[in-house]
Amino acid sequence: MIMNDKRLNLLCMMLVFSLIAGTASAEDLFESPLQPPDTSSPRATLQSLLENVSEAYNVLMPAYESYRSEPSLFPPESAREAEARAQQLLDRAVRTLNLSEITPAVRQRTGLERAVLLKEVLDRIPLPPFDAIPGRAAVTAGVGTVTQGRDGGEAGPSVAPPEVVRWTVPHTEITIARVEEGRRKGEYLFTPETVANIRGYYQQVRELPYRSGASEGFYEFISSFPGLLPPRWFEWIGGLPDWTKVRLLGQAVWQWVALMLALLLAALLPWLANRRRHVRGEPTVGRTLRRFLVPVTLIIAAWGVHEFVEGPLHLTGYVLQVVLYGTEVAMFLGSAWAVVSFSAVVAEIIIKSPHISEKGLDANLLRFGFRLVGLVISVLIIVTGLAKIGVPVAPMAAGLGVGGLAVALAAQPTLENLIASLTLYLDKPLKVGDFCRYGDDLNSGSLRIGTVEEIGLRSTRLRGIDRTVTSIPNADFSKLQLINLTLRDRMLLRTTISIRYETTPEQLRFLLAKLREMLLAHPKVTKEPARVRFGGFGDYSLNVDIMAFVDTLDWNQFLGIQEDIFLRIVDIVGEAGTGFAFPSQTTYFARDPGLDKTKGDAAEAEVQSWRSNETLPFPEFAQDHRERILDTLAYPPEGAPPPEAISETPVHVARKWLGMNWLSKKATE
Repeated sequence: MIMNDKRLNLLCMMLVFSLIAGTASAEDLFESPLQPPDTSSPRATLQSLLENVSEAYNVLMPAYESYRSEPSLFPPESAREAEARAQQLLDRAVRTLNLSEITPAVRQRTGLERAVLLKEVLDRIPLPPFDAIPGRAAVTAGVGTVTQGRDGGEAGPSVAPPEVVRWTVPHTEITIARVEEGRRKGEYLFTPETVANIRGYYQQVRELPYRSGASEGFYEFISSFPGLLPPRWFEWIGGLPDWTKVRLLGQAVWQWVALMLALLLAALLPWLANRRRHVRGEPTVGRTLRRFLVPVTLIIAAWGVHEFVEGPLHLTGYVLQVVLYGTEVAMFLGSAWAVVSFSAVVAEIIIKSPHISEKGLDANLLRFGFRLVGLVISVLIIVTGLAKIGVPVAPMAAGLGVGGLAVALAAQPTLENLIASLTLYLDKPLKVGDFCRYGDDLNSGSLRIGTVEEIGLRSTRLRGIDRTVTSIPNADFSKLQLINLTLRDRMLLRTTISIRYETTPEQLRFLLAKLREMLLAHPKVTKEPARVRFGGFGDYSLNVDIMAFVDTLDWNQFLGIQEDIFLRIVDIVGEAGTGFAFPSQTTYFARDPGLDKTKGDAAEAEVQSWRSNETLPFPEFAQDHRERILDTLAYPPEGAPPPEAISETPVHVARKWLGMNWLSKKATE
């Protein structure tokens, strides 16, 4: 507060003087905290650096001495205000340096150190008078200047001295130059070469005495304590043994020991987070969440080391830059890792919905989509982090573009499988748990039967009727003909019976009529369509085609109904007095008993009665006859146990039987 009162009295005196002299307005004397330092010329830049660092020294050192004289553990309010004011002045001094070649990750800390160090060098070497340093008039010389002729007219442009672009402190390499591009174009700043070599300049002049009015010991004060006002506990370092204060690479031994301990603790945190091993049966959400904690702890550990070395430990120089670079890299790599892990956590939480199968294509696409978004964000984080630490991103991006093209060409099969996965997702011909037929040709032996167990982004896994698991790349699987047996609403019964050629037309009509009556009367057969037709003449038989749909979705029940219908067909064929033909070329030496003439005559008589009564059921039954016989058969047949007493075998046994039956049929063909 004392320093603030002095500044207020000085401002009042200047205002009074300006009112008397009339040389300046109140606005000219007001110093805005947002006003940047004057860098309009080499003289203004040098003065801005010297004056701001000197004023920060004059503000901070009395506040530090006052703080040390008080018994309080924490600095008083006046000391904190002085520290904030000194920080503002030092920030203004930093703005006189061209820090374009220093990476943003360490720019603030390095700039503060280099500004105070440059002031330390300038305090030990002779400087020319400020009038001899190029000012604003020199840097704008010759711009728009004309001379006047003897007759009062314009004689043309005058020969003005050349415009000053750069200025070097005499007998040194400390240079102030005009910035030619960028957002600070036109300002005069200490060159990047000067900023980079200032530590070497200091090593050469550190034994020289200070000039009058110098900020004596300010650099040692700034570089020895954490923060502008060191905490009271930092004074305890003075009680350590002398060997701990020996400097190696600019850092004390105790600082190296503390740095090693901090790095060890930072490495232990991610290891402890990932120490728990995978437990069988652990939920997927819990497992992905545990993986997400690893990069989070890595970020926390790197941030802790960053704050520790820049604050309480107070490393300086190149060691500080290396550690800060390392922590910055660890933080942005950990952030990229955390984004990818968090996207997996979100995907697993959504997949936990009861409507999404964990092994289905929907789940795999969700995982892929969130993982892709996470990868894109992580790449942006990495690119931003690399730019922050000074890595040229543009050449790297060009190299990655060429490399990405090569990877894309090499990964063409993978991309084909991915596109095929998207096709399966949009078309949805199958889902996990569906029972299906799949193959290149429905009429060839390559057709197979199985249950879908998993639809991934690269391949689909099916368990066949022989209990083996087949993995088919999605690019090939999407090209196969797929029959989803699970989605059918009824089951097809289709067969062809072969009747002997000795069967008479009347017997054949009787057979057709009785078979149609049987299908109409059967309660488990749908009525439309239920067809029995004389299909044609075979090489050794009269062919009768039977086609109907069984009203069930259960395969075991279908096999039972099919068996019942086939047995009834056998009874009807025998009732018609004919028999089944069989493919053979047997030479008969025994006397053929022939057909049953009695039953044949009875069948023919009944057909004649249909004719005489005009009830011949061709091409269809009369409507009243259909209604009379509809659902009149007993099913299950008389003497069979009721349906609820029939124990069903497991579904996979039926599927196996189906597959064997189908395969044997194909082999016969």
